[in-house]
Amino acid sequence: MDRILSLLTARHGYDFTGYRRSSLERRIRTRAQVLGLPHFTDYVDYLRAQPSESRELLDTLFVNVTSFFRDPDVWVALARASLKRLKARADSGQSIRIWNPGCATGEETYTLLMVLEKTLGADLLRKRVHVTATDMDEAALASARRGVYQASQLEAVPPALRATYFRFSETGCEFRADLRAVVRFHEHDLVHQFPVPRLDLIVCRNTLMYFDARVRRRVLERFCGVLADGGQLLTGRAELLLAHGDLFGPVDLQARIFERRPPNSAGTGG
Repeated sequence: MDRILSLLTARHGYDFTGYRRSSLERRIRTRAQVLGLPHFTDYVDYLRAQPSESRELLDTLFVNVTSFFRDPDVWVALARASLKRLKARADSGQSIRIWNPGCATGEETYTLLMVLEKTLGADLLRKRVHVTATDMDEAALASARRGVYQASQLEAVPPALRATYFRFSETGCEFRADLRAVVRFHEHDLVHQFPVPRLDLIVCRNTLMYFDARVRRRVLERFCGVLADGGQLLTGRAELLLAHGDLFGPVDLQARIFERRPPNSAGTGG
């Protein structure tokens, strides 16, 4: 494991320190088995002999499982618990800053944009909202920037929204360019790089669970440090933050929406 991860760091600059070893091992073993290599030592030799394999392995390690409107009720809850509050701020002339780390190929980011426009309106979205979407996987980010998907990937998007937000052609279904301009996509490593500053909302779903407990705590502390007073965090269904009650308090437990606690507040652990 150490030799494989060191090789990835040397070739591509990715540092997987802090990621759960069991998760990494499972994915590496899956890739090795695809190649008919039952032992890690055999796979190390193969990686050294075939430089292109390290890119294939990275694609296996980067978990880009995403879809439009994943857990639809969560987006309804987000609009009710978070976005209406942000609309009041935007109405008063304030800028709204949102970060979507672990954005993968962009489906979640564009879902967020559709919900934002419905809640805030097109004018406020363009004038007041700044969305940053990040990921470690540059290939996934390139796909997200293009914003082109196959029709089968839009099955969870309500028909009325498909007609409003996508342009259909022989090459695929392209998300509206004018709304893509609201988002800035760039590469970012949650574990080893400092986060985007001065935020009102962080949408980070199904990403924290891949970190070990020590790194998860560090990432959450950084989230807490860059969120404004009253800033909120949306996590995935498998990610419950009650054990970090000194940092975040629940807003909607079922939807996994949490609010940054003021410094030195008396949060309770779970």
